[in-house]
Amino acid sequence: MGIGVAGGATHRKVAMRKTLPFLTVTILLLGLVASTFIMQTHASFFIVQGTHIAFHSQADLIMGVDFTFNVDTITYGNGSINIGGAWLNSTCDMTLMAFNSGNWTNYTVTSAGSQQIYNGTKPNRVFLNGILHSEYSGWTYSAGIITVTGATSSASLYWGPLVSSTTSVTGNVLYFRSDTHTINTEVGYILKDSQTTGGLAVSGTTVDVAISVSWGFQVYLVGTGGSTIELTAGSPVALLTRSVNGAGIQNASWVVGETWLNMGFDAIMVKVYLKLGADAWVLKATHITTLLLEKKINSTTLVFSCYTEYSSTAYTTTGTFRFGNSTYNSFIQGIAFQEPTMLDWMLYNMQNGNLIGALLLPYTYLIGGVFYIFVLLFVSVPLYKRYESINPVLFVMLVFGGSGGVISLLLPVQALSVGWIVMVLAVAGILYKLVRSTGF
Repeated sequence: MGIGVAGGATHRKVAMRKTLPFLTVTILLLGLVASTFIMQTHASFFIVQGTHIAFHSQADLIMGVDFTFNVDTITYGNGSINIGGAWLNSTCDMTLMAFNSGNWTNYTVTSAGSQQIYNGTKPNRVFLNGILHSEYSGWTYSAGIITVTGATSSASLYWGPLVSSTTSVTGNVLYFRSDTHTINTEVGYILKDSQTTGGLAVSGTTVDVAISVSWGFQVYLVGTGGSTIELTAGSPVALLTRSVNGAGIQNASWVVGETWLNMGFDAIMVKVYLKLGADAWVLKATHITTLLLEKKINSTTLVFSCYTEYSSTAYTTTGTFRFGNSTYNSFIQGIAFQEPTMLDWMLYNMQNGNLIGALLLPYTYLIGGVFYIFVLLFVSVPLYKRYESINPVLFVMLVFGGSGGVISLLLPVQALSVGWIVMVLAVAGILYKLVRSTGF
């Protein structure tokens, strides 16, 4: 009986050894099936450059903190994107083109709605539909969350540092305008600190399809006679690229080095280039500033914020750069200059043949237009003391102070205005004395 029991136990152990591998495999298979169902809501995939992720219904996209945004666009409806603790959601369909990339988050929307972006800090600049908006004008910030309600076509949020410029005649932003001018024999659209109202577009089309389209910029100094010095390295910089249908503001940056200017004679010229697929770069537009009354360009980061479009059909691909109004508000941000010194202004006047202006500049630079009042007093007081009458002073002003007179050539309009006011008061005094003397 004991032998029978021992034999039965031995048979059960052998049976368990045979069934254990089968049970293990079965459990693993069940786990794999279960994980497959779980992964339907938390999909994991590898993203390469040029990928376009599309969610056509509500979806949540969750990514790890080490995720690098390396796609051209993500299009989705109501839902959220969570990347390493930062997140974004929208109540309308939108296309995300950059998320915390180079201090920028850029997206376009198909209709009015609201979006919330969280990364814990308040943005320094918010552009809605291509226009710079202050807080409470289309967007608000509270407890690390930015709520955007004013975007009907595009939004660009910037968290990077703002350049503190010294003095700049063109301001911190240069707009790609739609009007033209000629500077140092170069003809181009105006690059200035205010925008025009008439939008323009330059584009290129190819029969190639499913290709990327890029826009780039080359920057020059334009001197007297049209001489140019390139500030970029011989090829376009601050590249903006699209490879799927879409339009809106894109941002890219480029660091300009410290550049000395020939004050009053140099201008900045920016050339806009387009590249279709593997084709060569093609010049599409040229923009030029006015002559710069600045000493040098400070080394700083320039942000090119431009409205671009990509359209691809079964037969052609077209890339477009739009500019010139508040709807297509393309501009360059961050330009900074060093203010000229008194000596720089003196040399500028001498180069322009204004010798008297150069000689008087040390005085006017320090005390402004008050200097010219001292000049008038220097002439008028000795005359009055010599003849003990205002008449000689009036005579000098009337003869030499009119249009083309010596005094009008030496003194600016503001000083002459003060002089004529003094003369009117003097004449009024003479008339008063005359009336009093006649007994009226």
